[in-house]
Amino acid sequence: MDMGRMLGLSREESQEENERETEYRKLPEGLISLLDSSELTDMAMESGFHVEMSSVKPGRDPSWVKFVMLAEGTARRRSYFGRKRDTTRVSYVESGTENTMELVPLTPDPMPRCIWVRVTELPAATLAGVIAEGMLSGPHSEQTTLDEFTDLGFEDQISRATELVLPGPDWDGCC
Repeated sequence: MDMGRMLGLSREESQEENERETEYRKLPEGLISLLDSSELTDMAMESGFHVEMSSVKPGRDPSWVKFVMLAEGTARRRSYFGRKRDTTRVSYVESGTENTMELVPLTPDPMPRCIWVRVTELPAATLAGVIAEGMLSGPHSEQTTLDEFTDLGFEDQISRATELVLPGPDWDGCC
């Protein structure tokens, strides 16, 4: 049974053409900054991490960082079956820095002007599931795609981006 495509994450862009064709994506600077400030970089490289987003200010917890919408763009492309498909991406910048990350809206509703994001350790139940499925062992054990954990509905699209694009927050608050 195919468990999905494997995705390796790296802080550096690949310079070799063969490596560019693989499924490697660079983490956005916004996430790298959050991992560094939360002192979770080593743990993230070892077992992964959990990203939480909210369109509502989550209180006074200092682990939440504000990101403000920088730009929104839509590209029209042909899908595999010849139909035209619009792909929207929204860039957010970490407040007070130049660290950005790109999000893909999950609904047709407009994206919020600002979001709050934090990174935490991978929840124990999720980590146990990853270990039980053997996702951290074998030749392609770097990191899996989000479709390993949930059906986002756009796995059939091929992305040429060198930076990992994240699904955007739900309007109802935390996702």
